Amino acid sequence: MNIYYLYNSGFTVFTGETALVFDYYRNTPSRGRTGLSGGVITTDELNKYKKVYVFSSHSHEDHFNPVVLEWQNHHNDVNYILSGDIKIRMPKDSITSNVTFIDKGESVNFDGLYVKAYGSTDIGISFYIEINGDNIFHAGDLNCWHWPNESSPAAIKMAINTFEAELQPLINEAKQLDVAFFPVDPRMKTDFDRGAIYFANMLKPKLFVPMHFRGCTEAPTEFSKKIQIRGVDVWTLSDRGDNINYSGGIKNEI
Repeated sequence: MNIYYLYNSGFTVFTGETALVFDYYRNTPSRGRTGLSGGVITTDELNKYKKVYVFSSHSHEDHFNPVVLEWQNHHNDVNYILSGDIKIRMPKDSITSNVTFIDKGESVNFDGLYVKAYGSTDIGISFYIEINGDNIFHAGDLNCWHWPNESSPAAIKMAINTFEAELQPLINEAKQLDVAFFPVDPRMKTDFDRGAIYFANMLKPKLFVPMHFRGCTEAPTEFSKKIQIRGVDVWTLSDRGDNINYSGGIKNEI
């Protein structure tokens, strides 16, 4: 797998002849760079791949950019797997046979691709995916969301209980995760990684990819210093366009 960081929770995963795009948001390149090196998907890049699958976990603008719907005009095999709440944001004439809306607990099969929707602690869903012998999880906005400097102890306890309950079906059902994309959000101050640490301990993905840190590029490195779980590697990405090749270990691309 070749994985590129795009922005926020946006990533693309290239595996075999297939491109997977998750939660594409910012469509302007970083610091004047072009294409993937600037965190932007171009149709020229997509056309290198036989199949393209586009995932959006929910309708918040930092997880779903309608520009992705234009990609099907330039590639003859694009499928969209979208959270059900996105449907109200889409023009009716854009809901075609290659658009699949999926809600928590539902699953779909494509040619060589299996997708199951798990829950979230915000709106929308999270994605579990099997493709080419690899198991991938993208959390969307599934996280232990709370604000330690503002929330009451009771509210924090409720957030923790809700998060752990929402994660339990994935713990019970998922196969060993090869790659997991999960929020590490510095807006939660000292608890920025509470949910991530719990997730990593319970699921033990081979590669943990921090996300949802936006411009706070130190967050992945800070997380990697705090967490030491045998068999779990953390990608300390920081800038849009960062990428790695992953095949059971990490190889940084410069």
